[in-house]
Amino acid sequence: MAALLLGAIGISAQKIKEKRDEKKAKKALTEWEDEQVEEYRRKAVLAENARGRKSDEAREERRGGGSGSGRRSESEERLRDGEGREELPPPRYEDVVAGAKKGGNSSMLNV
Repeated sequence: MAALLLGAIGISAQKIKEKRDEKKAKKALTEWEDEQVEEYRRKAVLAENARGRKSDEAREERRGGGSGSGRRSESEERLRDGEGREELPPPRYEDVVAGAKKGGNSSMLNV
């Protein structure tokens, strides 16, 4: 009688383990599929962004007039705009503090 009871418990435990393993396998497959879908979406977004950037660049080139010079970088623009004039360096800390102590800080703000 005890052997029969132990046999039934063993078989039940084995069935429970098999069901758990099936659930784990199903969950792993679902997670893998979700990862694949997410990776596909990420690649699609990157590809779409790349296409959008290329079309934006092409649009900018067309707006530029097609003179062949292309779009200037910001640093080139600053250099071109700043030609012929010299910028003054910012005031030294000591000068600003000394001016504030004397009460003449308004002149330092207009620099």
